[in-house]
Amino acid sequence: MGLTERSSEERSETDKSDLTDASTRESQAEGVDTSSETRHQRIRQRAYDLWEREGRQDGTLEKRWHDAVREIDDEDGRSND
Repeated sequence: MGLTERSSEERSETDKSDLTDASTRESQAEGVDTSSETRHQRIRQRAYDLWEREGRQDGTLEKRWHDAVREIDDEDGRSND
């Protein structure tokens, strides 16, 4: 397999890592402490699920993360302002 060829499983693991990186940046920007780690994990999983459901399109991870934040906030009754 060439350097640019990756299996679906390898891409999936890389994309999960990308979501984790994006989620960490978001948490740091918001000043989230470790007590909100469960929420963070829920958002990460939701973002990944959205990304998979919508065809694993390249370049959409950050959008899926923000969509997941909105959904989790709605479920938890948080304000999205």
